[in-house]
Amino acid sequence: MIAMKEPDAMMENTTAGVFTVDTNRRITFFNKRAAAIMGIRPQEALGRHCDEILRAGTCGTGCLLAHTMISGGPVCNVPTTIIRGDGKRVSIGVDISLLKDGAGKVVGGLASFRDLSAIPRLS
Repeated sequence: MIAMKEPDAMMENTTAGVFTVDTNRRITFFNKRAAAIMGIRPQEALGRHCDEILRAGTCGTGCLLAHTMISGGPVCNVPTTIIRGDGKRVSIGVDISLLKDGAGKVVGGLASFRDLSAIPRLS
């Protein structure tokens, strides 16, 4: 697991769902907001492959985390649909970036997402 004491506290207190993965896309951090959006407990996600938890429309051949790890470039505000723990589909907007260690080596990825249905629509 990546040691990130202060960043963990910051990511826990954001309004976005946030999770991190290692280079095999196994979840290493899953904040409370991500758990609330997904309808699961954070402990249920840790150590599992991200596509098992998110079941997003972009998982599989269109995996945004894999794309970011290969290309090195971030993904910003991509809309997709996830399937919650209770089977309900939720529209989200996703941002993905690389996680690097102090030497600049890629050690995983960071995803933040927002429940788009919770955003008020302007008329």
